[in-house]
Amino acid sequence: MTNNLKFTIGIFLVLITLATFLPLKNHEFIEFDDSMYVTENFHIQSGFKWKNIIWAFSTFHFGNWHPLTWLSYMLDYYLYGMNPGGYHLTNLIFHMANTLLLFWVLYRMTGAIWKSAFVASFFALHPLHVESVAWVADRRDVLSTFFWILTMWAYVHYSDKPNFQRYLLVFICFGLGLMCKAMLITLPFVMLLLDYWPLDRYHHGKSRHHSDSMPKPEDNHSEKSVILRLILEKIPFLALTVIFTILNFIAQQKLGALKPVDIFPITHRLANALNSYIGYLQKMVWPHHLSIFYPYPQTVDHWKVIVAGFMLAGISIFVARNIRKHPYLFLGWLWYLGTLIPVIGLLQIGDHAMADRYTYVPLIGPSIMIAWGVPHFVSKLSYRRFILALLTILSISSLTISTWVQISYWQNSITLFEHALNVTDRNYLAHNNLGIALYKQGKNKEAIAHFSEALKIRPNGVGILNNLGAALARQGRAKEAVLHFQKLLELTPNDEGAHYNLGLAFLNERQWENAIKHFKEVIRIKPENDEMHYRVGTILEKLDRFKAASLYYKKTIRINPSHDKAHYHLGICLVRLNQLETAIKHFKEAIRITPEYQEAHNNLGVTYAQQKKFAEAIKHYSKALQLKPDSMITHLNFGIALAQQKNFKDAIKHYSEALKIAPDYPEIHFHLGLAFSSIGDTVSALKEYETLKSSDPRLADRLFKMISQ
Repeated sequence: MTNNLKFTIGIFLVLITLATFLPLKNHEFIEFDDSMYVTENFHIQSGFKWKNIIWAFSTFHFGNWHPLTWLSYMLDYYLYGMNPGGYHLTNLIFHMANTLLLFWVLYRMTGAIWKSAFVASFFALHPLHVESVAWVADRRDVLSTFFWILTMWAYVHYSDKPNFQRYLLVFICFGLGLMCKAMLITLPFVMLLLDYWPLDRYHHGKSRHHSDSMPKPEDNHSEKSVILRLILEKIPFLALTVIFTILNFIAQQKLGALKPVDIFPITHRLANALNSYIGYLQKMVWPHHLSIFYPYPQTVDHWKVIVAGFMLAGISIFVARNIRKHPYLFLGWLWYLGTLIPVIGLLQIGDHAMADRYTYVPLIGPSIMIAWGVPHFVSKLSYRRFILALLTILSISSLTISTWVQISYWQNSITLFEHALNVTDRNYLAHNNLGIALYKQGKNKEAIAHFSEALKIRPNGVGILNNLGAALARQGRAKEAVLHFQKLLELTPNDEGAHYNLGLAFLNERQWENAIKHFKEVIRIKPENDEMHYRVGTILEKLDRFKAASLYYKKTIRINPSHDKAHYHLGICLVRLNQLETAIKHFKEAIRITPEYQEAHNNLGVTYAQQKKFAEAIKHYSKALQLKPDSMITHLNFGIALAQQKNFKDAIKHYSEALKIAPDYPEIHFHLGLAFSSIGDTVSALKEYETLKSSDPRLADRLFKMISQ
């Protein structure tokens, strides 16, 4: 019967979780870290290659060391490409797996099937957990929690019959979890809590029972030796914790995410930590006004801090006084307090005061307190089972509805950040990221309005200055854009994006040298940026500085040998430098990379024609016209090549086609006049001369002289 009931509960947990979160399959990537993790991450999109696997294990990209998380994204890209629904599905699969594992592990430790089922349902359906599941960039939460609960399962397995093999399994699961997210650094302390309850290893060493209360120890000396052994048992886990803490500390320092105390004073951090501990509990009980970003408070409300401190102290005293009678309260409360320590803000990372995703594991503690505590405190009431069943149904129903609503806000960046603005004050990040989403949709005016609002809240926000400058430049307000980029560079002289956007602004103003200056700064900051080498090359080519341009194109190709446009433009520069054979090689390489590169076929034809290799030239002109039949310049070049072969009849056909496309192009009239003269049609040749007299007198005089010869 028990196995059937476990199976039925498991099916229920899967189905209700799947039904609640299924709308995620139609949700998009969002403008908040998803680009760093997936949509603009070259390593993820180039797949499972050795260099990318090595990168996953060696990079501190975006302030984290979590190689298994990177590998999971690579697998997703292999399976789904750039379909965001697939990435959301993976997150959901892990969330469902975590729910089932949590139910099974709790039941195995306690033997309380309905209480374990309640905790698992609470975990699966609470709206505070939507962020961890719905946010592609937060894969590390659901993935690391999978290994967290798997480590708990292995630890329970080990506690049944301690031996090296089972201990090693616990250690491996723990290590794999740390390679997903450093949040697992608190797990060794949770293991010590589990030793107390429900595993009861403090008193019995190896055995455990399913009692909700603790027996009194008979031998204090024996108990102390057991406690010492259990602590020593955790030393290897603590050592691994230290290593991973150092790795992630280095990663955050490299990103610059660790905030100094002069920006976030210690007193403010302590105040925010106390408020957050109570704030998370409030949102657990009444999950409203949930946001992807909670701005850090500008001032400290001392009365709130005092109230929060008293509440935390009161709960702690109550739990301590009931530690033997109700040990599950001790476990749940210390689980909550302890697992939040890395993210409670004492070591401030980023600008947020709190985050829904931080509750993914910590709320398991309070849910255990509720699941075991409520039945005890209503045990003397009449209709106890009916009351518990009713409370359970009401809580699960309300959580499901709240979660369904919360998921709807995650549909795309606009719905998400508009909701954040509705439920928070002075949310500069929501304004900024909503602006990015609108900017990418071409809604420039609306984007500028949100960037401007963000800048009012955060006047020196470097990302905001950069985004506002880019939007102003797109709107043609280049002078205003330049002012924002220059202010940004005063704050962060080595900001790659600011130099790039400032270069673009100068480029739009045709201030070539200033544009080159800032693009070169991007190259100085990031020497392997192939696009910047290419960009500088195109400006130098425009200025007829072909030798200098060719050097930048060569650097582009060295960094990225498959850069077809760099090969093409290098070919053009080499033609102007009279290095025709080398130019031909680069035109051919551009065509090899992109066989339908129409301009490359055309210019390769021109180069062959210069070498009098007309058959080769005609072959590439023909291919260019297949790709783009209405190319005036290709028809003209084709005609010139045919004329040089004395095939004036076909040359005239191509000149005529060119004229249909560009009737006022003087060079076409010139060559058409020559072709008519060459076949003895002087009347038609003179008509072209008359046409040229009004558009290009110098070319007309030249044509007349050649006709008269």
